[in-house]
Amino acid sequence: MTWGYIATAVIALIVSSIPEGLPSILTIILSSGVNRMAKKQAIVKNLPTVETLGAMTVICSDKTGTLTKNEMTLVSLATREANHGVEMLEEKNWTKNETWLVEAMHNCQETQLTQGVCPTSGNATELALLKWTNQQPIELYPVVDKIPFDSAYKYMATVHEIAGKRILFVKGAPDVLLNKVQYELGSDGRQQQIDHAMWLQKNEQLAQTGQRVLAFAMKELKDRELSHEELTNELVMIGLSGIIDPPKGISYCFSQGNATSRDQSKNDHWRSSSNSKSDR
Repeated sequence: MTWGYIATAVIALIVSSIPEGLPSILTIILSSGVNRMAKKQAIVKNLPTVETLGAMTVICSDKTGTLTKNEMTLVSLATREANHGVEMLEEKNWTKNETWLVEAMHNCQETQLTQGVCPTSGNATELALLKWTNQQPIELYPVVDKIPFDSAYKYMATVHEIAGKRILFVKGAPDVLLNKVQYELGSDGRQQQIDHAMWLQKNEQLAQTGQRVLAFAMKELKDRELSHEELTNELVMIGLSGIIDPPKGISYCFSQGNATSRDQSKNDHWRSSSNSKSDR
């Protein structure tokens, strides 16, 4: 028996065994592929679906909880003198208007702390404020009187006894409060005539980056009763806060050149729609 005969016999045996073992080999290969796809959460029943996904150029999706984490977070504050990220404010000595702004954010709330602990459920916007202010050296004052928030007038107001004075804090939509305030608070704590154009510009700057903007104002109520009419008399603008719902890790889609169209129905300010990429 020559080596040539042996080689021919081996080749013949290999060829003859392929049809019999082919189904099991293919099953093993496909199972291995499905296992790898399952780890990436990409199991597909029909192969044409993969072709369709690969050809997509536009993704239309709801924003809150889908593209974002559904966890509102305070990211910026604005006073007459400057706009700050909250991290920057934590690292500096506060001016008087910055102190009053944080006081208003902490106290003008429907959601209240429970034994000094921030609740885990409630109004998402107020929770975003409380989560940050509760970590700051700010006192929580008892509420003497209040006007609850209502979407009809888009603000709320609370009255507190602070240093022997009845202090009124107002929180609401910037466009509404800016129509009510007559003064603004400077870094030295002094009041001066309000510059409406400046505050509108600050509001627009925050809103264009996809932030939900809230305005805060205050006044000394003295012996007068709390009413809606009191909010149009000698109200002082303190500052603005910017809150955002952080995006999830979806950068891959955009690195592939896909466009997006997002749900704008939950934006508080129409300017947010002019720069949708920043809020994706």
